[in-house]
Amino acid sequence: MSPIKLTLVLVVAALATTNSGAAMLTIESNNDNAMDAYVMSKKNADISYDYAAGDHGTNAVIEVDRRDKGSEVHGLLAFTSIFGNNASQVALGSKINSATLTLWYVNDNSNCAVDMYQMTSSWDENSTWNSIGGGVKVGVNAASDKIIAKMGKKDPISVNIDITQFVQNWSSGEANHGIGFVNRSTNGIQFASIENSTGIGAFTPTLNIDYSAAASVPEPATLALLGVGGLVLARTRKAKESN
Repeated sequence: MSPIKLTLVLVVAALATTNSGAAMLTIESNNDNAMDAYVMSKKNADISYDYAAGDHGTNAVIEVDRRDKGSEVHGLLAFTSIFGNNASQVALGSKINSATLTLWYVNDNSNCAVDMYQMTSSWDENSTWNSIGGGVKVGVNAASDKIIAKMGKKDPISVNIDITQFVQNWSSGEANHGIGFVNRSTNGIQFASIENSTGIGAFTPTLNIDYSAAASVPEPATLALLGVGGLVLARTRKAKESN
């Protein structure tokens, strides 16, 4: 093989190996990388709730209930720093092989379904039922696709929920406004919030992501080398043809 062709083969091989292999990222929520809240309807619709005291000695929980003293209660949770260029982040465009949300479940609803929606509008820990448009509502602040979670009949317990669908959507470019929780049961649930520091376990929400990084953009020097090599090869061929 000629030196020119060999150079081109090496450059193409370098370009073909710019994909990274699968990697794991674990995000343990705190006030710097996540936020959560819950909102209530009716007479509480203009009151914000960052967290409440919970069962089993847990000092900070998010509540989700179809009926609590006449009001409906929806939960909100967002990991705000999943994507980026730091070592502790996932690069946008990555393939999400799996994403598991782990919640410390301290008050169960006898395994009744909880609907989890991908939020489409911004909110924060000062948000209220009215300020976000009437709780978690499809077509207003939430996408129609949902994940149905049955968390079990025991508490306190650590519960794992597959949210690969949501994280892949965010990686593919959809805005990350977190997740909205809607309880189908009048038997309310509670899970430890990011502010939780006491009680059995004292676990806060955790997100485990298995991903394959998107192809990186070739360095300018590599692209220049490929271009020069191609130009030289073309000229060499032309010279041979003229002879």
